[in-house]
Amino acid sequence: MDWTGRQLFDVNGASIGVIAGAGYERRKFGTSWIVVEMEGPRRMLLPGDDIRESGDRLVFPYPRGYVETGPALEGDAPLDRDGERRLRLHYGIGGENGGQCKGCGLCIGTRRVQRRKMAENA
Repeated sequence: MDWTGRQLFDVNGASIGVIAGAGYERRKFGTSWIVVEMEGPRRMLLPGDDIRESGDRLVFPYPRGYVETGPALEGDAPLDRDGERRLRLHYGIGGENGGQCKGCGLCIGTRRVQRRKMAENA
């Protein structure tokens, strides 16, 4: 599906940016990637398979602040190997465990909150 030019929103309804197009011609690391132009200007690669349509909006299941902490694209150059590795880790994609998250920042924060709640309820 071509979402180029459409606004992308985060899980909380805040605007992330405008979809600029495909990040790679083919699936890479088991997912399709899209380029999103954010304010600043910043260009970010996001896993397109995670985007969902909600009414007339496109929604990415992460908060904008988390997206902003990912590796950004520099000009028209693709990410280097280190940037790709950091991108996969950031979104918990790929690796030796068949694509399951090995501890991306969002997952670590979620587990920390869950442990805190369990401790408060004990």
